[in-house]
Amino acid sequence: MKRERNNENKWLGFNLTKKKVYYLLILSIIGYTLFSMLMYNALEVLLEARNIYTYDISVYFKILLLGFSNLIISILFVGLCSYTIRKLYLFRKSLKNQ
Repeated sequence: MKRERNNENKWLGFNLTKKKVYYLLILSIIGYTLFSMLMYNALEVLLEARNIYTYDISVYFKILLLGFSNLIISILFVGLCSYTIRKLYLFRKSLKNQ
C-alpha cells in the first residue's frame, strides 16, 4: 500500500509537525508584534521628518533613507509572519478534521 504525502503540511519547504507548529506560532506572534511596532515607528519618523528639514538639511536625507528602509523591511516581515500564522491555522484546522 502506497502512502500519499500531503503537500499542504509544508511551510517554506519544511515539513510541519505539531512541535514545529507551536514554536513557529510563538515566533510569528512575537515577530508580528515587534515589526508592527517598528512599522509604526518608521511612519512616525517619516511624518515628523519635515520638522527636521528646517533645522538640519544634511541629516534629513539620511533620516528619510532609514525611515523608508525600516518601513519596507517591516512590511516584508509582517507579511511573512501573517503568512506563517495563516498557514499554521490551516494546519491545526486540518489536524482537527482527521
